[in-house]
Amino acid sequence: MEDTVKEGLLHMQQQKFRKKWKRVWLILYSQSIHSVARLEYFEFKEGSILSERQITRKIDRKLIRMSDCVRISEVLAENCSKDSSAFSVETTSKLYTFLTERTDCNDWVQKLTETAFQHPQEDSDAMAMRMKENELYCSHEGGKAWVLTFYNWKFVS
Repeated sequence: MEDTVKEGLLHMQQQKFRKKWKRVWLILYSQSIHSVARLEYFEFKEGSILSERQITRKIDRKLIRMSDCVRISEVLAENCSKDSSAFSVETTSKLYTFLTERTDCNDWVQKLTETAFQHPQEDSDAMAMRMKENELYCSHEGGKAWVLTFYNWKFVS
């Protein structure tokens, strides 16, 4: 099971000419041994009821890899109520703008920033164990001996 950091119903600004807002369901996942940290979103149709089935459908979901983020910040949004506040998630290739309640905006920015930019320090034993899973990182004491044979080899100076 993946760790959900935060989820909720927000509005996302479309990147088209008129830049309308569409309703989306956002789910922020932290990094785990099975997956990368990411922000998943899918369009939330008016009058629909959110169900587990909708969340797990892969077809409609889009994702933003948190490792691709270069900036997360609150921004001024056009055409929104005074009770709303916007934030942007800038990646190496695209800018996403989301609108949420003013009281919830700081929490989204904080959680996204922590997930994208702060990597918890692992203890050395855990890191050594993960590295040891790959033969490339095993010490020479426990490694295999390899014999290299060269045929038709010439030294050219």
